[in-house]
Amino acid sequence: MECWNNGPDSYREMGGAFCKKKRKSPLVTSSHHSTIPPFHQSGKPLRFVLFFLVFLSSGKFFAQNYDSLFSAREKIILEGVDYRNAMIRWNFTNLGDTKLDVSYERKMNLNLSWVGGVVWDFSKEKGGIYPNAAIRYYYNLEERIINRWTKKNKKTSAFSADYFEGDLRAGYNYGYKEQPDNSYPHGIVIGPALKIGTQRNIGKHFYYDAFLGYRIIINYKGLPIAGISVGLVL
Repeated sequence: MECWNNGPDSYREMGGAFCKKKRKSPLVTSSHHSTIPPFHQSGKPLRFVLFFLVFLSSGKFFAQNYDSLFSAREKIILEGVDYRNAMIRWNFTNLGDTKLDVSYERKMNLNLSWVGGVVWDFSKEKGGIYPNAAIRYYYNLEERIINRWTKKNKKTSAFSADYFEGDLRAGYNYGYKEQPDNSYPHGIVIGPALKIGTQRNIGKHFYYDAFLGYRIIINYKGLPIAGISVGLVL
């Protein structure tokens, strides 16, 4: 320790003289001990363990909350859905035309259905038969079920929602080749399509279905498509 009789105010008064402590660098070590505490004495392992435990407990807490919310949502859906798993439809868009368009829809799960159908045009000019298969996804069905059940205490049909659909039509057109307004070429017809539509129930057993879409006929042309159908739940 260095001392002076007089010194600046920053010095500490000790024994009537002004003294200044010599600072030691924290990195300087002596032969007796080190001023740097060992890692196991610094508290870092303890802090790390505490942080890890808090992290695990918070993750478990959020997981439990998520599971609880999911279970509550699932319970509401099960209580609020009127689940029917199959229906048949008749497309009457071309009413009065010589065409029969029927389809069958069956549920794969709550939001997903597969659809199979056939279009039969039995006129001589545009005659043909065209089976098709499709996958339909009801993208807002769960929200409709939850809203109607929680707000109105009413059940919602599993077929009553808006949807996206992708289908593939393949068949044979045996009509006259020279028919100028024929939508399909003569011979084998293959055409995928994308649709967006809505389906709602009319009473307990009947439904209406309306859609817009676009079909591409392979090696021919693309066609905008639309349709309105009436369905009967089975």
